[in-house]
Amino acid sequence: VNKFLKDATVEVKLISFKFTVLGEVNRPGTYRNFNNQLTVLEAIGMAGDINIYGDRSHVIVLRSTPKGTKSYRFNLHKKDILQSEAFFLLPNDVVYVQPIKTKPFALNMPVVSFFLTTLVSTLSLTLLVLKL
Repeated sequence: VNKFLKDATVEVKLISFKFTVLGEVNRPGTYRNFNNQLTVLEAIGMAGDINIYGDRSHVIVLRSTPKGTKSYRFNLHKKDILQSEAFFLLPNDVVYVQPIKTKPFALNMPVVSFFLTTLVSTLSLTLLVLKL
């Protein structure tokens, strides 16, 4: 700029950046932020909040650095997340909400209950027929 203007000052501002929210949220995906700051809590809110299978005590922010990918772990139940250097998101950060440990059991519950109902019904019918 100094080639064309005398004593010029250039100010560069980040107008928007993208970030991704994955895992157990209602609307996972890539979003754009148009504010100069965005917190992990706001990012999760933009993704529709954590669903019933999400673990609020195990949220991870993945950030690319020149030395590789760095991960930051959060427990949303504690106040100390405010002091984390990853509380405010940077461009291309990924927020991942881990599932609760009982999710596989909860998802398989209809299959298990169908199996148990069938087994008990068959056993009851067999005992009834044998008694007659």
